[in-house]
Amino acid sequence: MASYLEWLQGLSFPAWVGGSDSLWSFPFILFLHSVGMGLSVGAAFVVCLRLVGVGRPLPVSSLRVLFTIFWGGFYMNLVTGSILFAAHATTTGYVPMYYAKLALIL
Repeated sequence: MASYLEWLQGLSFPAWVGGSDSLWSFPFILFLHSVGMGLSVGAAFVVCLRLVGVGRPLPVSSLRVLFTIFWGGFYMNLVTGSILFAAHATTTGYVPMYYAKLALIL
């Protein structure tokens, strides 16, 4: 496992993300990860509000576009989270709470 994590972190793109001082590396990818979380949680929150009775005149079927937004945010988080993990694979790969987080997402 250790050799795989070292290989993953040693690839050129994760090494650039983890070691560069550029605003386009780690900070930008972290920003995109936060935007993805906001899209996913925001869309799910609106649907949940409607399902508990807020905005009764609005038909639930009209909220279908929010599922597209939710899944777009989810896939954005999947990609950016994988990049962030790869940038610090040797330190994050041994943290049990990281695997608990992944289990809860699953």
